[in-house]
Amino acid sequence: VPVEALLAVEAAEADTAGAVRVTIERSTGRLRVEVAHDGRAFELAGLRERIRLAGGRLTTRSDAGGTSVRLELPL
Repeated sequence: VPVEALLAVEAAEADTAGAVRVTIERSTGRLRVEVAHDGRAFELAGLRERIRLAGGRLTTRSDAGGTSVRLELPL
């Protein structure tokens, strides 16, 4: 899943994103992954559906500073 988010960043933002940050955290029964970059927003409808079907949640944020995708999955 994080790899798919990174590939989406690469495909959609190769000409505008200068930096990409990946954060992976594990807490009680949950895995959290955030992929952030300083480019424009990108579409992840297929990924959002797969995360939902796995019992997780995917959220996105986009503003003038960049875009981030955060997902949470049960372990």
